[in-house]
Amino acid sequence: KTMISPRLLILAASAAVATIALVLVASGNNSALAASSVVNGNFETGNLTGWTVDTTASGETAGAVKSYTVTDPIQGECWGYCLIRYLSVLPHEGSYFALLKVADQSQWTTISQPFTASNGDRISGWVFTLETLYQTRGYTTPGFEDKGQVVLTDGSGTTVATLFKDTGSSGDYNSPWRYWEYNFTDLPGEGQFQIQAKQSSQMWSISSDGYGWETNVLGLDDVKVSTVSAAPSPPTITSPQSNTYDNDGSFSVSGSAERGSTVELFEGAISKGTTKADPSSGTWSIALSKVSDGVHTYTAKATNVAGTSNASSPVSITVDTVKPSAPTLDSPADNSYDTDGNIHFDGHTEGGSTVKI
Repeated sequence: KTMISPRLLILAASAAVATIALVLVASGNNSALAASSVVNGNFETGNLTGWTVDTTASGETAGAVKSYTVTDPIQGECWGYCLIRYLSVLPHEGSYFALLKVADQSQWTTISQPFTASNGDRISGWVFTLETLYQTRGYTTPGFEDKGQVVLTDGSGTTVATLFKDTGSSGDYNSPWRYWEYNFTDLPGEGQFQIQAKQSSQMWSISSDGYGWETNVLGLDDVKVSTVSAAPSPPTITSPQSNTYDNDGSFSVSGSAERGSTVELFEGAISKGTTKADPSSGTWSIALSKVSDGVHTYTAKATNVAGTSNASSPVSITVDTVKPSAPTLDSPADNSYDTDGNIHFDGHTEGGSTVKI
């Protein structure tokens, strides 16, 4: 019999699915389906095996490397001879990571790979850019034109979620690597997707000495597809803050939860609605209206394919849509006298209201 190499079968399958639009099978067959792994997700072969590399537009390179180094953006005062400091990135996992560079053009350097996923699957990984590397020194990269992204698309090329987008807004002194993930829910069956790492710039970013330019880069590592095996952590409610007031009975309860999970809001045991946590950020919000006057206490739970979380910490809000009655002024007595110009007023009014003298 003629034997076909398993490697050839994998390469042939990858080439075929790259051109197929989103394929969905009957949900009743989900138990027999498993997500395909991303080939060479931690790049330990020392190259980009399994990934499609597109550098023709950007005029730059993509490959697997052991490290990346730039000069420290914060050198401090330096008179005469200085020992130049450097910032280096090592792989998040293993010995190699993928590195994308972009030239002085507004075009993308891209690596991508198709894979299959079903409900309960999660794709995740780690990424860094020149901005996140500079942030390890507290440098917030003002004026950068860094546009590193990790994007998830379906089989037809439509963007499902932007999993990472460099904003340069926050620093992390511990590591340049940033974690991203996406949880698949509400699929009627197995679907075809593609993961893309992209880097583009309209100009190079200014270097640490203020005179030259550093090439914008994007590093990618530890990319994998796995099965969600645990219920999510309890969501958080960040708005409204507990023990605050509302004067019209209409407000939104918002917070964060596991990305892509279903969030349900409760008042006691009564459900007040459900929503999906944002697949990129995990933020969620549920609008309430015609809430009656009085104290209302809310909790939230998050659900993924593995189960439902415990309830969040409770948040209480008092709805008061009726103006208070006029307060009383009990002291000092009417038509009384004061001898030193220091007067203290006492009285009664609706609890929690603000009194102006």
